[in-house]
Amino acid sequence: MNVSNSLPKTFLIFGILLLGVLYVLATLITFVPITALINDVVLEREILLHWLYIKGGIALMGCLTAIGFVLRKIWFVGKDYEGNKLWVYLAISFIVSVSVLLFLINLILLALVLNPD
Repeated sequence: MNVSNSLPKTFLIFGILLLGVLYVLATLITFVPITALINDVVLEREILLHWLYIKGGIALMGCLTAIGFVLRKIWFVGKDYEGNKLWVYLAISFIVSVSVLLFLINLILLALVLNPD
């Protein structure tokens, strides 16, 4: 197995594809069904908001677990990388920075759902 090709493959498959699909699904699972219910049922808003917090927390824990898995995978592949080690650090920093950006976007969406005015 060519070790020099495994870092880009690992980064693309796990870093981009896996985390991209994970964030899209987490956002859809968290926000899409609950916003329709909040707009339809105003009387039970307190119960629905607690459910939104629970779903958001579960999605957050799933995303953090997947980020840790991907970072660990890239780190282990990067130990045997024959090229410049800067690429390993750039891949890890890219995953962390995009993850923080997507968390902030989800927080902004949560604020918009909770305060529609």
